[in-house]
Amino acid sequence: MPVIRNRKKAKDAMQRGDFFAAAHALAELCKLQPDDLKVALLYADISEQCGVMKDEAIDAYARAAHLCVDHHNWADGTKAMEHYYRLRPDGLMLGRELYRLARSEHATLAQAVPFLHEEDAAAFAVREHPMLTGISDAAFDELFAALQPAKFHDGKAVFRQGDFADYLCIIAKGAVQPWVESDGESPQAMLVTEAGGISGETPFLTKGKQRTADLLAVGNTLIYQLPYQALQQVIDRYPEVSSYIEAYHQDHAAERQLAKTPFFHQLKLDERRKIAQQMELITVTAGETLFRIGERDNLDMYIVHAGWLSVNVEVKGRLHLLYTAKRGNILGELGLRNNQRTMTVRSISDVQLFRWPERQYRDYYLSHEWLRFKLADRILNLNKKTLNLG
Repeated sequence: MPVIRNRKKAKDAMQRGDFFAAAHALAELCKLQPDDLKVALLYADISEQCGVMKDEAIDAYARAAHLCVDHHNWADGTKAMEHYYRLRPDGLMLGRELYRLARSEHATLAQAVPFLHEEDAAAFAVREHPMLTGISDAAFDELFAALQPAKFHDGKAVFRQGDFADYLCIIAKGAVQPWVESDGESPQAMLVTEAGGISGETPFLTKGKQRTADLLAVGNTLIYQLPYQALQQVIDRYPEVSSYIEAYHQDHAAERQLAKTPFFHQLKLDERRKIAQQMELITVTAGETLFRIGERDNLDMYIVHAGWLSVNVEVKGRLHLLYTAKRGNILGELGLRNNQRTMTVRSISDVQLFRWPERQYRDYYLSHEWLRFKLADRILNLNKKTLNLG
């Protein structure tokens, strides 16, 4: 029998240390018993030991890994892939193929991820990101299938403020840091996003077309680009994904807005974050009055996140338009100086605002001299503009 004969040849050759002859006998056995996982794994190991059969060993480990998936033998499959990647460090595509097959065979993430190349596997750290942690495995698998890897050296720009935006970044290795430039001010650093984080999502979440910041690599960095189109397709198929993304956006939008608001540029990153955590996003419909001149019971401060508002002052008993507030403008910051409102502000369109409650704003005002001086300067400028209106 050919099977018995080749088994004996392989055994005898291995006993005398003739791995080349053993590999040829095992190769014949693989043809005769294509579904025998033990033979496939042994052939791969012996081929590697020959030293001159690297290509055969690579193919053998790939075939063995396929059989491991078919047999649901996840442990041996992991070992086969470790050998495969050692011989072929760039073999990402096989890992992705086997990952998809393993998931189709109902393998858990813990069983399927080890088939991936370490660079691909690193992208799974983002599975615990607040924006994605609640979505289904099926939805995440579809997102993962659309990822496109890109490597950047330290200080290299991933993208620039104003660039067309069509993907977000999943940080697999290294880190990135956004830098924001606003109204001619010097670029301001935002918090570093490390491996397992996401960056570049703002245009997608706000329906914008351009990048809102420079994004620079910190150290040698591996990024996976997720096209907005692919993300939208997943949201269309799995509507629950949208709720997690929107919740994450609202939690972090204030922090991003503060970084782009000149009034807060001088603050350190951790201080901006503390203020952002005290803010809440509110919506005001078109035509509503946010506050009126003389009011004392609403001395909250606001930052415009979206929409337009009219800012009006009183001159000789009549209201005059001082300016139209837009995204990034602050409103109501002077109320604490006089313990009453000095302007009337109305929404021109539907508006989103970050509200800094009076109590937290007042505590910060009393404990930070820079803010008191800054508000004094703003009052002087306001008085000059008001005199011109008269």
